[in-house]
Amino acid sequence: MANISSASGTLTLQGGWTQEALDAFLPVLDSWEFYGAYGLQWCGPVSLENPTADFYGSGRWSFTGTLESFDDWTRDWIKNGPDDTSHPLTQEQYDLFLTLMCEQDLSIFMEFDDEEEGCGVNEHETGVFTSDGKSLFYEVLSCAENITEWKDLGKSAFDAAVDFFLDFLSEPDETAMRAWVMKNVTPTEAFENFAEYGDDGDYNDLFYSYSENVFSEELLNGFREKFRPDTEIWEGFLAFCESEAGFFQPGFWVGKNDDELEIDLEKGSIAFTVRSPYGVSSSWAWIKDHDDLKERFQWRDTFPYDIVHWHDVKQIAAGRDHVIRLKTDGSVVSADHFGFFDNSSWPGINTAVAAGWEHTAVLAEDGTVRLGGYGYFDQTDDVSEWTDITAVAAGAYHTVGLKADGSVVAAGNNQYGQCDTQDWTDIIAVAAGGALTAGIKKDGTVLLLPEGDPDLDVSGWTDIVAADAGEMYLAGLRSDGTVLVTGHIPEELKEEVSGWTDITAVAAGGWHLLGLKADGTVLAAGAADKGQCDVKDWSDIVSVAAGSALSFGIRSGGAVVSAGCYFNPNAEDEEEENTDEDDADDFRDEDGYWEDDWDED
Repeated sequence: MANISSASGTLTLQGGWTQEALDAFLPVLDSWEFYGAYGLQWCGPVSLENPTADFYGSGRWSFTGTLESFDDWTRDWIKNGPDDTSHPLTQEQYDLFLTLMCEQDLSIFMEFDDEEEGCGVNEHETGVFTSDGKSLFYEVLSCAENITEWKDLGKSAFDAAVDFFLDFLSEPDETAMRAWVMKNVTPTEAFENFAEYGDDGDYNDLFYSYSENVFSEELLNGFREKFRPDTEIWEGFLAFCESEAGFFQPGFWVGKNDDELEIDLEKGSIAFTVRSPYGVSSSWAWIKDHDDLKERFQWRDTFPYDIVHWHDVKQIAAGRDHVIRLKTDGSVVSADHFGFFDNSSWPGINTAVAAGWEHTAVLAEDGTVRLGGYGYFDQTDDVSEWTDITAVAAGAYHTVGLKADGSVVAAGNNQYGQCDTQDWTDIIAVAAGGALTAGIKKDGTVLLLPEGDPDLDVSGWTDIVAADAGEMYLAGLRSDGTVLVTGHIPEELKEEVSGWTDITAVAAGGWHLLGLKADGTVLAAGAADKGQCDVKDWSDIVSVAAGSALSFGIRSGGAVVSAGCYFNPNAEDEEEENTDEDDADDFRDEDGYWEDDWDED
């Protein structure tokens, strides 16, 4: 499946733009081509007289996500862009642009169509860039799906689709077929493009390159039931569906040919042999995508699907939509819906793991740190120089390492000063989450970054032995088993946590907190809209971990229990109506100190 989105639309300068502001913006606009893969690949001329320009761009997964990352990517371009680029940009130029946007109350209005290749998503969106003088922010104003109908594509596209299916019938009924295609087949030019190649047409091109979501087992089963296809062309197409697309395989999975199956429970995949009139071929499938496989291997309907098979687990770290687990033998295994992580990135013996929004930090036995996933920006070069590290922690887009001498190193996004740990000493433990970094000193007091936020006050904390950070809050465990909480969280959560006793460990999720009790049970407080606080039946727990909307408990034997699910609103059962108030909007101060980019862990 492709993961590139293509966008085309217009960019409009809004507000009282001056020539000075425009001159400051133009080099920034040129830099937004970045490395050529994602960004604005082309933009027409823009001026005070003509403030609207056409543009073409591309993004990862969605163009919206790319626009939301422009501030970070621009800073990375300034720092790491090639020396021979035709569109250089300095930090001074970018700072001037941001300052003028803020002081003159300027904005950049975006309107575009965004098509995600291979995903069948085509949306029309409007949004706006603004600045607070220090950073650039993109906000979506409206977004609606573009619905394509056959009449939009023209008669030739529709006729090509009809002819494609008629070829499967020895006694075709064109009238019935036209009605069926009109009702059941997704409008696309794929069939017309396929027909241009005549006998050389490639079904792979039809399935993947042009329109991946045109076909499904449900569609083809409906076609087969209604029309009873019987030609050699159908047999060839059916063989392709079985061997390459993995369709029509339920009878093969369970109880037959087990010696031909290659099952990888840690990856959640199964490889198998397919026999057809055209010979023998191999294919594979995700267990989570097939009900019979899920039943056979005790797969759950919600992430992590394969938790029943997790064993010998020593530590877990959870991010926004991924989980990383350290096993007792020092190996590391990742679990996520999108395939961001390659477990081969962390060979050898490892001692600790940490998870940010979309990245993972792994501490090796030799005191070095390795990163994986997305969203870690320019951390890699900095982290590669780290040595003598004894503990790691990860915030949304930054990574923290505790050195053996009690000093602390940090790398990644430093928008709020969360990486300014260079003067810290006598630290015995670190924590990170969102844009927060915390260090526990030998005397039981706590240092916390960023500084200057009155709602993040640890000045009175003492006897702290452990801590963990959520999106905009910090939880500290005292030596007497009680818990302190500070940050942008509801008073009800603080009051509930104030009554906790006999706590031996804490784990902070995006907006929920776990407390492990001495008797092996677990308490939870905070956001519960995705089931992340359903831990009342847990027992025999020796370690806890939390992600954005996920909670984990490791049992004494190394097995794992979990609650909650993906943060990603487009994944699985995330479409359920949120029954709790969206507290995140209430956690930002009046000055906008916490921005929208930091509203989930």
